[in-house]
Amino acid sequence: MSLKLKIKRVRELFVLGAGYIKSEGLADTMKKTARFFRRRFGGKKGRFLPAEKALDARRQRIAAGEGKNWPIISILTPVYNTPPQFLKELLDSVMGQIAP
Repeated sequence: MSLKLKIKRVRELFVLGAGYIKSEGLADTMKKTARFFRRRFGGKKGRFLPAEKALDARRQRIAAGEGKNWPIISILTPVYNTPPQFLKELLDSVMGQIAP
């Protein structure tokens, strides 16, 4: 991306931000901006997974026998020349699921 294009994009962002502040107010705009940055840069795990406390509660309910009608699933994964670290991450992820 050229320098002129980068400057143009930054200028557009400032104009957009000024419009939000004008229509929504500074406090609401700052809250929305903070939520955006938490979602966007808070890490992948934070964006997609529920809290560990919620997962533990679900695991306890499953262990107690609640929800016994879980479907049987198969996971197909291409693994030709896959580095071992990625296979380990895949298996850890599957084993870490709350479903039995």
